[in-house]
Amino acid sequence: MNRTSPGTSSILTLAVLFSTLLAPVLFAGGAAVPFIEDDYPKALAQARARHLPIFLEAWAPWCHSCRSMQAYVYTDAKLAPFADRFVWLAIDTEKAGNAATVAKFPVGAWPSMYVIDPQSETISFRWT
Repeated sequence: MNRTSPGTSSILTLAVLFSTLLAPVLFAGGAAVPFIEDDYPKALAQARARHLPIFLEAWAPWCHSCRSMQAYVYTDAKLAPFADRFVWLAIDTEKAGNAATVAKFPVGAWPSMYVIDPQSETISFRWT
């Protein structure tokens, strides 16, 4: 019998969820749609102006699951129709310039995805 560990199952479930519902935008050079990289103030301003929530992807360069999402999920062209539902933001949690954003939206596991209400700057949804 071929069985997967709970961790693998969770990653696969996450990949399916985001590949079908949410994830069109995060990483440049192959992303299904444009995104903002490492600039929370810019994403917040756009979200408020466009009256859209922010989809925040908190990732790290050493995270294999993060890199897998970048390579196989966020590059799927089928995601492009979802581009106008959010302002998309990717935050490298290892960059010192992102420390304030990481402090505001703490990461306990990588990758972590958040939907943020731009008016209150509160988390509406979190997936780790």
